[in-house]
Amino acid sequence: MVHPRTRKSATAILPVRTLKVEVTEGAVLMPGEVVARIAAEHYILRLQLPERHARFMKAGDAVVVGERGLDGRPGDAPRQGMVQLVYPQIDGGRVIADVTVDGLGDYFVGERVKVQVATGQRPGFVAPKSFLYRRFGTDYVKLKDGSEVVVQIGQDMGDSAEVLAGLHDGDVLVTP
Repeated sequence: MVHPRTRKSATAILPVRTLKVEVTEGAVLMPGEVVARIAAEHYILRLQLPERHARFMKAGDAVVVGERGLDGRPGDAPRQGMVQLVYPQIDGGRVIADVTVDGLGDYFVGERVKVQVATGQRPGFVAPKSFLYRRFGTDYVKLKDGSEVVVQIGQDMGDSAEVLAGLHDGDVLVTP
């Protein structure tokens, strides 16, 4: 049987979490055999993202970790983290990255979490919502010359919205 060694020292006790016990009580062990897998002190978030995002991710990128579960828990606020390492191997169509985030000690190992990561950039236009209007299920803007242009609206940005298609450089919008 394996017993933990007791050692007196002035250091603080580190938080340790047992992930998996590889043997059963009474088993015969050989030197070097794995008894248990543990996680100690600094927990990391290991992301597994579709491989199409691999070329955009790099160490130092910001990550926002959202609430837990599908509905979240009351009081869960988004947490900020940073990509520490992006593994160069694609495994099962997934790129794997390690992210450091404060306060991960209360999460379960293997728990699914909502995250926001930057996965590329694209040029675009942002227009105030007061310049956009909808008619018969189609979004429009009015140009300075009086013409109306059909636009495709993207991400909502509060008082503004991203315009994915329909506008060109130099177009001047007026309120309808």
